[in-house]
Amino acid sequence: MSATDTPIVSPAVLSTLLGPPPPPSEPGPGKMAVVYIAGPFSGADGWEIAENVHAANRIAREVTRLRAAPITPHAIGAQMAGTETYEFWCAATLEMMRRCDAVLFTHDWRRSPGARGEHEEALRRRMPIFYTVDALAAWLAEGWR
Repeated sequence: MSATDTPIVSPAVLSTLLGPPPPPSEPGPGKMAVVYIAGPFSGADGWEIAENVHAANRIAREVTRLRAAPITPHAIGAQMAGTETYEFWCAATLEMMRRCDAVLFTHDWRRSPGARGEHEEALRRRMPIFYTVDALAAWLAEGWR
């Protein structure tokens, strides 16, 4: 049977076979927290966008130093700009955030309508929310749940 002959299983059938998706990570030996970085992406020009991306990546680097896995939508956006609509990327990044264990906001997150929406969604889902790397570090040190 070739790759083109391989039957495709519908998502409905697949979910019946596999059961519901697993919840976000549970803490424990060998487990790594996944932390979503939220903050402004858009800017008045390419320079400002690049600064926003760099700021988010700098925070992601700090998250990795804490031995957690960062999800940085800014890095994706920098490579995928113009490929889809703003609305698509807002929905896509919210979906990424929902699958994370915690959200870390940049110091200037309030100036971003998208980050404000992410904040509302994180509150609604009762996700752990952090505004500083130090606060995130303390939560991770406590076993992150």
